[in-house]
Amino acid sequence: PIGPTNALAFIGTFEGNNYTISGVYVNQTAIYGGLFGNAHSIRNLTVKNSFIKGGSCTGGIVGALRGNETKIENCHNNNTAVFLKTESDYRLGGIVAQLSSNIMVVDCTNTGNVTCNGEYLNDGVFMSEVGGIVGFNNGGEIDNCINYGKIIGIGGKVGGIAGTNQREAESNNCTNYGEVKGAKGIVGGIVGQIGSISSVSDCSNYGKVTGVYDVGGVVGIIFGNVTRCSNHGEVLMAQGETELKGYSGGVVGIIGDNRNGVNYNIISCYNTGKITVNTNDTEAIGGIVGWVSATGAMGTISNNYSNGTIQINGTNVTKVGGAIGHCTTSGYTLANNYYEGSKANVTLNDLGEAKSSAEMKSQAFVNLLNTGLTPAVWEIRSGQNDGYPVLK
Repeated sequence: PIGPTNALAFIGTFEGNNYTISGVYVNQTAIYGGLFGNAHSIRNLTVKNSFIKGGSCTGGIVGALRGNETKIENCHNNNTAVFLKTESDYRLGGIVAQLSSNIMVVDCTNTGNVTCNGEYLNDGVFMSEVGGIVGFNNGGEIDNCINYGKIIGIGGKVGGIAGTNQREAESNNCTNYGEVKGAKGIVGGIVGQIGSISSVSDCSNYGKVTGVYDVGGVVGIIFGNVTRCSNHGEVLMAQGETELKGYSGGVVGIIGDNRNGVNYNIISCYNTGKITVNTNDTEAIGGIVGWVSATGAMGTISNNYSNGTIQINGTNVTKVGGAIGHCTTSGYTLANNYYEGSKANVTLNDLGEAKSSAEMKSQAFVNLLNTGLTPAVWEIRSGQNDGYPVLK
């Protein structure tokens, strides 16, 4: 790789002039794998039909982006397979493995499969971070990016766009179409885990999302904010190890424990995807969110809906809600959360309100979803979403 270490990083801007580089072959045990190992700005470049395998911080184009206010823009992984070495450390991305503060990934796409073969443990916690665009977003920003590749992670956090958003990181206007699959970890169609004061906004997932732990159509677990997002892919909780009790939701799997006294919010989101539970002895399944932590969690879950089918195939599965599976904390404001009653297959609860299909396709329902929002964000557009409301 060009710039194999942090000390020997490529400094400056690599201008690809919209050319394509094909046949790149990297197969190493060292960290920082990719066409570039460490680099500053890269733009207008495609890496195509290539093979890249390495240790921690391996990406389809670059392992780690360095420097202040650097950017990777209009870059594309076209059918390049990206692998993490078995029993390696962590951080793997279809475009870039690791971002730092004030670094942006803009207008990038990935069609290559991204596969984490190893699992890295730190004090018993799975640490691998795997994403279709970025593995670990540590304070950076991901905008207008699309993933089509299949993303597979064993342990850690796995997402169609990013494995983790941490330290005020953002993912905005991104879309995932690829299948996202995790084992022993946290899985989301867009991001596996978002940390404190981080956010995911205006993003949509269309790929199937499969996991055994915390599984969400948009995000697996949040310690931040999810706004104006949608899920259209199946959310599948598969049979896993018995000691792992997971939670799943059409938008978010679980809202985590409050760590710093700030609110964690889910606002103006919707789910149309099927939620399937194939495991036994689990709980907290919801059309919008599965579980709201009882440990100091506070915030708002409002102006959301789910019209996705909930199908429970396992035994002893409890706390199933059409909108919210389980919430025991008084720190949350729950308002204007709805679900299609005929598809939820659950007993009505006070964590959401059931509506019929006809009601959900009405202007009156749009008005309910827009309650308290200025400007309004919901509308019905002819020929879209089978007549159900969409986001403006």
